[in-house]
Amino acid sequence: MLNLPDDAPDLTEILIQSEAMPWREKSLKGVAEKMLWRDETSGASIALIRFAKGAGIPQPHHHAWDFYAADSDGTNVRQLTNESFYMASALSVSPDGKSMVVVTEDLDTPRKIAIYSLDHPENRPQLFRPHVPKEADRKNPIFNCPNFMPDGKSILFMAASEGRHGYDYDVYRLDLGTGEVERLTKGNGYATDLTVFADGKTAAFLKWRSDWHATPVESELYLLDIQSHSVTPLRVSGLN
Repeated sequence: MLNLPDDAPDLTEILIQSEAMPWREKSLKGVAEKMLWRDETSGASIALIRFAKGAGIPQPHHHAWDFYAADSDGTNVRQLTNESFYMASALSVSPDGKSMVVVTEDLDTPRKIAIYSLDHPENRPQLFRPHVPKEADRKNPIFNCPNFMPDGKSILFMAASEGRHGYDYDVYRLDLGTGEVERLTKGNGYATDLTVFADGKTAAFLKWRSDWHATPVESELYLLDIQSHSVTPLRVSGLN
């Protein structure tokens, strides 16, 4: 018999709603989770964990990511960070080539958006932990895919919030000067791989369709008009 806090949801409700929730891929390949409930005060949580065949239980020493740079011929390798991240996203380089933005996560701290100087990697990074309406977890918000805008004054990123059928991974703009967050899409469902075009007028990302196990199985490419916030599918033919 489980002894749950008084305010914990009914287990039957958790089991029913879990089918519609997408699996969230963890940093260890082959491991994914569905966060069903979390107590903000104690940190206690209930989650489903899925291990693909051959995947092991993650250990802290298996996750020690850092960023390096090298010349185009592979020489002059230099280390840009020295923090041994548990998780790190793909990076985006600023238009002037002097800094990079990345989402990182440590074992004992939640995710953050960090901007590092490429000219002076010894300098402390500029950190952001933006919050969005109805975010998936206020204590440990879920965001990814940071992209510098061409003016270098703002970035686009994706963040998870509570949606009608699990989490929505929508696109937001973060003003680096004020910290203001603007929502650009609504109701994306499970979406990934945000990329901003060089002209700063359009962004592209993938929306995923899930099977009856709530496992993402098929993606479709969408274009976002950054000024009007309109989202349209981009039909790609000739791949099959």
